[in-house]
Amino acid sequence: MKPKIIYVDDEWPNLNAFKAMFRHDYDVILADSAELALSLVQQHKPSVLLADQRLPNMTGVELLELVQATHPNTVRILVTGYDENRPLIDAINKGSIFYYLQKPWNNHQLSALLLRASQHSYNQNLIQNQNTELLKLVDELERFVYSISHDIRAPLMSVLGLIQITRLEPEAAPRYLDYMEQSVHKLDTFIRSVIDHYKNLRTENTVRLIDLKALFALVIETQIPQTMRPEVNITLDIDPTLNLYSDEFRLNLVLGNLVNNAAKYYATNQPNKQLDIKVTSDGNLVTFVIEDNGRGIADKHLGSIFNIFYRIAADNAGSGLGLYLVKETLNKMDGTINVASVLGQYTRFTITIPNGHESQVRG
Repeated sequence: MKPKIIYVDDEWPNLNAFKAMFRHDYDVILADSAELALSLVQQHKPSVLLADQRLPNMTGVELLELVQATHPNTVRILVTGYDENRPLIDAINKGSIFYYLQKPWNNHQLSALLLRASQHSYNQNLIQNQNTELLKLVDELERFVYSISHDIRAPLMSVLGLIQITRLEPEAAPRYLDYMEQSVHKLDTFIRSVIDHYKNLRTENTVRLIDLKALFALVIETQIPQTMRPEVNITLDIDPTLNLYSDEFRLNLVLGNLVNNAAKYYATNQPNKQLDIKVTSDGNLVTFVIEDNGRGIADKHLGSIFNIFYRIAADNAGSGLGLYLVKETLNKMDGTINVASVLGQYTRFTITIPNGHESQVRG
């Protein structure tokens, strides 16, 4: 994709000459007024904006100042005449320009300048994106430190307390051993989620042909407790013509967490537990719909359930990592996820992932 450049000048011969010269290397957008330029900047977010100083209703310096405030990563170049020193001084003092260009310009000089300016804009956007990602990682690290101190220490303290009670009431040891086992499983689930999160961040995508029936059989076996499986009516509807090429490790993470989520949030002693899974494809995209008739999710929580360590309630059975891991994993797969739910009736997750190709399979 070619870098976008907006050139603002109230003289159309200058605009047309500029576009004729640089249209092959850049996506050149022309404006004959500052007002039109502001609208185009908002619409196109250009890499570079060149503005002639002498514009009707607004000077080039004033235009560049406005753009600096709203689009700081757009590189701004002021075009002046030989005798226009005052606006140049104003622009430099106010920090609103990257460079100034005198008319009539030298074509080779301008070509080199545009190359530098577009590269500068690219670097600025790259730095901004990296800073945003760094701030996200710092926030996640802080949450990890807090959650690990709580979600690892709490089960350990529970086991320690049960050991002490068992010594005082040895006759009740079998019951207390069951509680200990539950605490250990909870701790193990949390640790495995942390490991999965790390592997998702560090592992490259590996595309292969996936046997969806076998994958779902594994997911159901490992993510729905054995004692619960007879209580849940599971329907599995997979497009028989579908050949899915994707990352099996990541797809297993996504489907496993969603099925596990459904299993955890059926209402207590709920009869007629239902889990419906449907997989369809339009060739390029594969859609998975996973719907349960469990407790459902209140509207006020739907916008936050994919946040890291978000729990719907303080006594929530999950670690707050599962759905966050689902979202982050789908990001790695260029996939999407949507949720619809009615409290006390159902929850439906819809995910889409791109279907790979046999040529992407590594030997």
